[in-house]
Amino acid sequence: MTTYPREEIEAAFAEYRRLGVGEEDWPAWAKLFTDDALYEEHNLGVFKGQKAIEEWIVSCMKDYSTMTLWMEWYAIDGNRVALYIWNNLPDPTGTGKRFGFPNTTFLEYAGDGKFSFEGHVTGPLANPNVEGRLSDPRLRENFIARMFAYWRLRELFAGRWTAGALVRFHTAHKLILMAHSLPAYQQLGRLVAAPRALTRKDLEERYRTAFMAALSTIATTRRHTNVLQHMAGYFKDRLDDGSRRELESAIEDYRRELVPLIVPITLVRHHVRTLGIEYLAGQLYLEPHPKELMLRNHV
Repeated sequence: MTTYPREEIEAAFAEYRRLGVGEEDWPAWAKLFTDDALYEEHNLGVFKGQKAIEEWIVSCMKDYSTMTLWMEWYAIDGNRVALYIWNNLPDPTGTGKRFGFPNTTFLEYAGDGKFSFEGHVTGPLANPNVEGRLSDPRLRENFIARMFAYWRLRELFAGRWTAGALVRFHTAHKLILMAHSLPAYQQLGRLVAAPRALTRKDLEERYRTAFMAALSTIATTRRHTNVLQHMAGYFKDRLDDGSRRELESAIEDYRRELVPLIVPITLVRHHVRTLGIEYLAGQLYLEPHPKELMLRNHV
């Protein structure tokens, strides 16, 4: 699969925002999708092809002519764009409070200024429910990490997945799961270890449900520390005394909340790269979301 230059994706996404969030020119906005694009609206249905997307969005937005859109954040990861957007309606109470709802949107860029997929996540998964909660750094990092994990899970089960693909997915997420919930990590491991004990449909449903439930548990400082110490065990016989003490000190400083999580994570990534530790290099825990969001600088 072609990975397009970030500058090209940025330009296409700027046009997406200009025509949609800015000008609300929905016929022109819909033409930013490929002829065979897929549009999944969590509550309203699935629309296949550029023409179907255009017919639906133009018709839908006629009923919401007073609605305004405000994007809180976005991030680009490969060909994927993730954004968190507010759909705002006039306040019926006249108190000046926000009256609307958020959703998390994922786009897949397909080249030539167009997107081949858009999917929305709304409801409890996408909405922290209490306005202002995302100002809490820990909750914000947990929420956004969960959104990117949801997208990866969706990609896994979107096609004709295999037991091997499920094992690879689970392996890459092991340390993320350990940081959120050790019992859930163990439960999911048992599911993956015995795939033939269930039908494909039941295995997918049980894994999907348990995986997202695990990530709804906040990853605490204590659990992050346990994961960091677990990773440090891979280095204990391969680092010189000074490097080992430096890593131990960084983990302890994080445990005492003297430094943010990014400090020991950066050291671990360095040692993984220089020592060539393949298992840890494949762990999404080390970079669960685009680095430009700088979420772990504040946790």
